[in-house]
Amino acid sequence: MYFALTTLGLVLTVTLLRETYYDRTLPPAEQPSLGNRISSVVGLAQWKSRHLRNSVGQACWRVFSVLLKPVVFLICLFYLLVSSPPLLLIRPHRAQSLTKHTS
Repeated sequence: MYFALTTLGLVLTVTLLRETYYDRTLPPAEQPSLGNRISSVVGLAQWKSRHLRNSVGQACWRVFSVLLKPVVFLICLFYLLVSSPPLLLIRPHRAQSLTKHTS
């Protein structure tokens, strides 16, 4: 069932949707042409407009710049503390005594 739904989602995406990532700082008149559907799906249109895209360094920095925002950082920290309580509640001396009895 999962494979069928994933395949259906892929087919519908390829046939019905267009590329949504574009440089929003450029005015509409300066946006590169999307080309036809096949060149967009294969990636030819994106390759031709690669000079308008972010570099690898810029793309990596975007992830870190979002994570460094105070609100996002606090949410990630809270999620870490809530999602793994057994790891944080084991006291160091208790963990050492558990390893001594097993060997």
